[in-house]
Amino acid sequence: MDLLPELRWTAAALPATELTLVAVFSPEDQTVRASGVAVPEDSEPPAAAIGRLLETLMDRLVALDPETADREMNPRPVEPRPGASQPVADALAAYAAGDVAALDALDVTQPGTAFRQRAWRELRGIAPGSPATYGGL
Repeated sequence: MDLLPELRWTAAALPATELTLVAVFSPEDQTVRASGVAVPEDSEPPAAAIGRLLETLMDRLVALDPETADREMNPRPVEPRPGASQPVADALAAYAAGDVAALDALDVTQPGTAFRQRAWRELRGIAPGSPATYGGL
């Protein structure tokens, strides 16, 4: 069996907070497969919070998406390449810097039922800052 390429991860710190946005993605198509916010506990460094979040994200991916089990389960960080296009890393950094529409262009694969897939599509279609209710969806 041929293994799929290793997953990659990238992170961007949110200014004026201790929070870090983290995304795990497929390098071959730049599709985000899992994401979350790393929150340090007590006085731990941000890297420890990122590590805990990555472990949780990968556990969830394996449980929900069988294809993930065919990948290297220790995602590698994105290597900085000055001048090179890195869509996921660039979008995450732009979002953390205040561009609330920066994530809109990213492809996202979220495992779940047909109902959840439909709900996530609807949620992604809501403009930043626009009021919305679940009942309205």
